[in-house]
Amino acid sequence: MTKSESSTATETPSESWTSREKIRALVGTFFLVCIALFIQIGTMAEEEAIEEDTFVRTGIKGRNKGKTCPCNEKRHEKFHGDLLNRNNLLHMVERARGSMIAKIKEDYGDYYDGIFVGEDKAYTPSSPESVDRLKRKLMIKVLRMQTEILNKDCHKCENVEEEDTFVNYVWATGGHSASAGHGNLYNESYTAYFGVDTKMVFEAIGIHFEARNHAMGATGSGLEMSMCWEQVFGSDVDFFSWDYGMVDITKLPGLMHYGYRGGLSPGRPAMIGFDVGGQEWLWTEREDQLASLGTLGMSTFVSTNLMYYTRNTGIPDSGIGVTQAEIDALPVMVRNYRCGTQYESGDPFCGEEKYSKEFCPNRMAQAGWHPGL
Repeated sequence: MTKSESSTATETPSESWTSREKIRALVGTFFLVCIALFIQIGTMAEEEAIEEDTFVRTGIKGRNKGKTCPCNEKRHEKFHGDLLNRNNLLHMVERARGSMIAKIKEDYGDYYDGIFVGEDKAYTPSSPESVDRLKRKLMIKVLRMQTEILNKDCHKCENVEEEDTFVNYVWATGGHSASAGHGNLYNESYTAYFGVDTKMVFEAIGIHFEARNHAMGATGSGLEMSMCWEQVFGSDVDFFSWDYGMVDITKLPGLMHYGYRGGLSPGRPAMIGFDVGGQEWLWTEREDQLASLGTLGMSTFVSTNLMYYTRNTGIPDSGIGVTQAEIDALPVMVRNYRCGTQYESGDPFCGEEKYSKEFCPNRMAQAGWHPGL
């Protein structure tokens, strides 16, 4: 946080999550999206009984059975599957999701299951309808992707090799300085990591995934952020987060107003509340607010501090009593992260290696309440 921010900020270290925890948090959210996506695609395939020779593969320019679209055949080769065949889409998403998990396991090693796997580490939908609405939104996105392809000329295929995606799926992060990644490089924020890992799944079926970081230091969720929601985040958002706990603290109306205004944007996005309160009465009230937004038609999800502490039980100790050889053998994303009962703090190296040092090691805003990498 800058000097000017510090005079007005109301952020408190006790509400802060660590950066690596937020990366895990967002990966968990993405698992939810991925699961909903391929479940919905599988349901579509089963209900529609799509066959290999169905007319959807031929394109708008020639829908008669038996006729093929040369450009779509080229896309089939490029994407290693047919984007217009829903059975193919299911397998393509599953394959890409497997690649994403394998990539994450490289960072977390054998500790992956202890951190990510289990209902107590998952995100809670505010209502059963929230999951159904999310699946419906994803189904619409897939259909729009297919429509974009069908509207293309079947015989002008010169640019097919340059086509990577056909529609966008937009995530937007809203939050304070810790959410923004202050003290870290911009590409070390949890939003940046989330965007990189998530792209491989969505782009496997022709959907561009964009992760926008709109978090700002010493910023709460209202009134400016709420009333100017669309002007700040955009009119094309599909999923957004509330991560203002350090600043909003007990300002309970903030989340409700922020979520309501976001829900009115043209994309009718889904919403998740991160770190909704350090005390039970706080997170209970905010859970109720998210559920109320659900009764208005939104797809809403919640994560509490209790989920955060549960995930942390899977992180190995790098503190006093652990040999250097044992520390060096730990995977990169859990090494020197927990020293005893402290996170990103403590001896021998958890505090020293809180922030990356390869570029601009003496960066501003490396405050005690800002998480590192």
